[in-house]
Parts: sequence; C-alpha cells; structure tokens
Amino acid sequence: MPAIDLPLIDLETLVQQRAASVLSASNKSIYEKRHSNGTPKFEKTPHVMHFYYLSWIGSQPKIDLYEWDNGNSPIAYSNAEDLITTLARNARSSHPNPTPVGDDLSGAIWRRKSYIVILVDDPYWSLMRFGPSNQAALIFIPGNGYTENHTFFDAKDTSIDMRGDGTEMRSAVYFINHMKGNHNGDDLGADGDKSPQEFMFEVYFNVIHAGGKTGAWVEDPTDTNQGPPIGPP
Repeated sequence: MPAIDLPLIDLETLVQQRAASVLSASNKSIYEKRHSNGTPKFEKTPHVMHFYYLSWIGSQPKIDLYEWDNGNSPIAYSNAEDLITTLARNARSSHPNPTPVGDDLSGAIWRRKSYIVILVDDPYWSLMRFGPSNQAALIFIPGNGYTENHTFFDAKDTSIDMRGDGTEMRSAVYFINHMKGNHNGDDLGADGDKSPQEFMFEVYFNVIHAGGKTGAWVEDPTDTNQGPPIGPP
C-alpha cells in the first residue's frame, strides 16, 4: 500500500498542481454528474456496492473491503448513504456480517456497474478536501498504460454517523463505476473489445499527528475494469 507523508501545506499545493495537470476534457473529474442528472447511457442504477473501510492498528492503516449485492433490486442513488451507514457500522462490529472479502485498495477487478465507497473510521484521519468546491481529493492519473477516467462519476462527499447519535461522524466519499469503455458512454466490451482497462488514482488524507501537528497521507492504488458488465447492472 504505497504512501507518502507530507506536511499539510505542501500536500495541498501538490493536490492543486496534480489536479491541474491531469484533469482535462478527456480525463474527467469523478464529481461530474451523469447518473444523477439523467445523462443518456448513464441511467442504469447499480445493484452492487464495493465498500472500502479504512481503520488503523497503531500507526498502520488497515483496509477491509466489503461487497454488497442487492440481487435484482437497484440501490437508488438517494438511498446509497443509508446502505453505507449500515455497512460502516457492520465493519466496526466485533462479528461483522457480511465479512470482509479483501484487504487492499489496490488490485481490485470490477466486473459490474457499482457504487465504490471509501470511508475513514478514525477521529484523526479524514479525506482531504481541495479546490473551491471543497471536494475529496481523489484523482485518476492517466498514462503509463493507465486509462483516462470516462467511467467513474457522480461522486458525493458525506459524513457517516457511526453511533447514531452524532458523536462520531466519519469522512466518506462514494461514486459510481458506470463500466464504460470510452468517452461516448458505451459499455465496456460493447464494441467487441474485451480488453480490460486499468486505472490508477490517488487519494489524499488529512492526518493529525501526536502533539496536534497536521500532515497528510497519499495512496495510489491501481484497479481494473473487466467487462463486459454481467448480471444485473
């Protein structure tokens, strides 16, 4: 799980520069609205949620991946946060059900249209916000064999109530993997090309160290879309 730890002011500058250098007309921001505003070819609602739960053992980050398959019923965008809350509280429990199916942000193979969630369950860690819209710093990095973002959209930042009483709110971001193969919005594999697409993205976190010093942590996982989409969307 490669990462670097930098002073916050340096990292905020890095994020601004990084976003300016890689976001473009062809490498889109995950915050662009597609499903949530009814863009043609992006109307289908996922039935699956991939939930990445970040916690810490001592000074080391720990990642648990949970997967939720809603069967033949779509998970409405307006109801996604309710399911995220359920999965977050389940992940914190001593006997989680469902149980984790993975332990890394990197190396995932996604095969279906789905929600992807990253939640940070620690009072001293949170997803970094940047830019005038104060959005979570999660940026897809193209080049070197990695694909520009044309499939991950509809991101939303939120805070999840872990106890139900407002005393432990945790930082999270979720978005939709639309499983698109190109910028025209065609499903991956629809043109007969069954080749997988690999993506690399960077996720930036704020960290409060001992003594109140604020710094940051950077993750750069790589994951794969393997089409065509199967089963329910």
